[in-house]
Amino acid sequence: MTVAEMAADARAAIAAGTRMSLVHARSLKMPPKWPRGELLCENHDGRNVYSYDPARILALLIATMGDV
Repeated sequence: MTVAEMAADARAAIAAGTRMSLVHARSLKMPPKWPRGELLCENHDGRNVYSYDPARILALLIATMGDV
């Protein structure tokens, strides 16, 4: 997923009034200042599913990448 795609997904989630779910490897260390997500599911293949506040994700993307 590119930064532009993540920003578009965050905007869509904000417009729908929902949270967004992201899947990443259990061993992956998230970047500094990444918002804390709620763990939804631990998969058997080493991936975890987290729920995030899309406004915080979008704010972080704009702060680090500029206008996305």
